[in-house]
Amino acid sequence: MDQLINRLPPGANAIVAADVGYLRASPAIGRIRWAAKGAGPGPLAILPNLPGVKNVCIGAQLDLNSLRPEWQLALLQVDTMPQFQQLAQATHGYTDTIGGAQAAWSPTGACFISLDPNTLVSAQPGNRQMITRWVQTARAPSGTSPYLTYLRTAGSMVSDQTPIVFAVDLQDAFSVPAVVGWLRSASDDPVAAASPDKAAAAKVLATVRGITIRVSVADTSTAVATVDFNGDTGPIAQLAKPLFLELLADHGLTLPGIESWTFTAAGPTVTCQGNLSDQALRQLLSLLQSPSPDMATAAASGQPSPGTAQPAPANKAAMGAASAKYFNSISVMLDNVRPGSSLGEQAGWLSRYATRIDQLPVVNVDPEMLSWGASVSASLRAASSILEAGQQRVTAAAQTGTAPVGSYSAGMYDSGEEQRDAQYRADLENYRRQNRQASQQIRSQVTQEANKPLQAATDSRGRIRATMAERYGADFK
Repeated sequence: MDQLINRLPPGANAIVAADVGYLRASPAIGRIRWAAKGAGPGPLAILPNLPGVKNVCIGAQLDLNSLRPEWQLALLQVDTMPQFQQLAQATHGYTDTIGGAQAAWSPTGACFISLDPNTLVSAQPGNRQMITRWVQTARAPSGTSPYLTYLRTAGSMVSDQTPIVFAVDLQDAFSVPAVVGWLRSASDDPVAAASPDKAAAAKVLATVRGITIRVSVADTSTAVATVDFNGDTGPIAQLAKPLFLELLADHGLTLPGIESWTFTAAGPTVTCQGNLSDQALRQLLSLLQSPSPDMATAAASGQPSPGTAQPAPANKAAMGAASAKYFNSISVMLDNVRPGSSLGEQAGWLSRYATRIDQLPVVNVDPEMLSWGASVSASLRAASSILEAGQQRVTAAAQTGTAPVGSYSAGMYDSGEEQRDAQYRADLENYRRQNRQASQQIRSQVTQEANKPLQAATDSRGRIRATMAERYGADFK
């Protein structure tokens, strides 16, 4: 895994590292994690799963405000490199040479590169200039980057016991004054009222190095998350759980069931652990996504050998099977659309689902089905935009009026103890109550507006299912 992580661009600040070979071969995991009961993909299907794939590392540079990737690369350790001419034909794309390496482009803008005989890369978005410069550097590494130290440490934790590791490097991401402001504006009362000395809490939080989540996958999936700091966590020990949950909610990362996890703080580390439902595992893995060449599909559909001008047309059975798989994948995503703890959180998940739809394999999929998928993706993005704009309105509403001031003034802090007299607490509670009422009204209005494109996507599912079932008689769930 180190070899894959060391080849990431130094700007990478997040990874999903997985031993896909173990996950695919282990009888303890079972097919349910790859193909869900009834229909559609299981949560592990989000990971690249080509024949012969061993370790996988998906790296990205995340915008730490929205947790959306500026770029992402997936490095796959493979036994045998696929034929790029065949890959381009299977995806209706074209071949290329980038930085001296073989490459293929798909119509969705994904780029696949042979970094060396046993390392296949997929990159998105397909910024050819950026990819070329990275390939030239990655093919002749001059040493390990100090900026990847945290991610390398996290990646080394991949094992049979924890075959999936997710990590975000947060070193130098936050300042003390910004953290004080966040503590004061937090919507969770225990966090907003955080320790009597906000400066002490903020000084600890601002030293955060990163978060690592180790996942064990079996009949019941579990996770252990550690938040690592450069200082002692004593000043935030009693607030570890509400602080962590508030931070996840603010960034659209709340996972189903995480509120029941156990939280402890000791030394420079906050540790939380608990069970992961299939939905939670799917959401965690979808934070970083990478298009994967579906060579198994291409081979099964009788794609031609290199040199053939055009791929042979798919027969009816192959098109029906591919269309059913495509439909069932999207159907699982629509079934998992649920209200989040904030408008911003739901906006984030809808945007990620739309991206995932855009990255689904399209080989042999019925054109009418592809048109439906594009429509669903557009509807999810439309709802996401409405919710994201609504979250900005909620944030602005929360900052209206004049907040009561103790010994802290807005955006500032001092080293003394904050005054906690009865009048201040009453004024503070009244201020929060007014902001909650204003925010709730906005949330209600925005949710109704966002539900319109979501309902349109849901309603269209029955129509396309009936059309495809009549056309192919395939298993459209």
